[in-house]
This record gives sequence, C-alpha cells and structure tokens, in this order.
Amino acid sequence: MGVSCSDFTDGVLDLLAEHGFIHGDDVAEDSPERQFQVASVAIHRLGAFKTMAVALAAKVKEGGASEDLLKAADDLARAADRIAPKYLVCDGWDHIFSGTKPTTTRWVMDLGTGKMVVAQKFGSTWYDMRSDDVDDLMESVRDANNVRANPQDFGATTVDELPAW
Repeated sequence: MGVSCSDFTDGVLDLLAEHGFIHGDDVAEDSPERQFQVASVAIHRLGAFKTMAVALAAKVKEGGASEDLLKAADDLARAADRIAPKYLVCDGWDHIFSGTKPTTTRWVMDLGTGKMVVAQKFGSTWYDMRSDDVDDLMESVRDANNVRANPQDFGATTVDELPAW
C-alpha cells in the first residue's frame, strides 16, 4: 500500500507543527497553496538555523574566544525563537461591531496563545479597544474567518516582531 501525496504533505505538516516549527492553526486543510507556503517558510527558517548551528560548532571546535561563542550561541537561540512566526498582524481590518457601522481596526494576535496582543480602533486617532470589543473582533478573526489559515486573503501577515505602532 503506497502513501498518497496528500498523506505525505499532511505528515510533513504534522511533524513541523509537533516540533514547533509551524503553528497547526496556520495551515488551511483545503488550501494546498497555503500549506506549501507555510511549509516552505518553516524549511527556509530551519535552513538558516542549521547554518547558524554549524557556524557555532565550528567556533567551538576551533576554540574561539568566549565572547564570540556567547554571541554565536545568542544568535542561535534567537533564530530558534523565530522558526515559527510569533504574530499575525493586520493594519486595516474593517469590522462591524454590534449595532455600529464598519470600523477600521488594527490588531496583533500572538500565534502561540491565539490571543490578541494589540487591538485598536480608529476614530480621529487610534485607541485601544474595550475587552468586549476585543472578544467581538476575535470571534470574527479567529472563528468566523479563520484568518490564521489564509492571512493574505484578509490583508494580514505573519511577523516575528511587534509592529511599531
């Protein structure tokens, strides 16, 4: 009995998620293009991580100065943290809160916890949302639209650092 391409892809994605290289919720089951994109990003990040690990090993082997080793180890640790993107960001999501007209929002979701780190509305300036508005927005972003699975379809993107807003 052979393994189908779909089974193979699912297995690779499951392994990447199991080891923390991707977030399982970021992969749309019905979107091979998104699956390929998520896996490709993770594999490229793993390649960069491997390069840094090899460089650190070479420095250790040649007996590099302790400052060089500490810097290389620190760089490697930071790279490990960035293998899976930390945040989902959208700067310009139109949302209809209960009983209102569409409101422009911007938000940052922590992909590890699935919670909003930043959620703001635009009036004459940007201001932080109340918790009930954040809950309403989360229902739309996470549950109704599953933005994590296809962020580009919603004007969102995954990033490693919080935006400077």
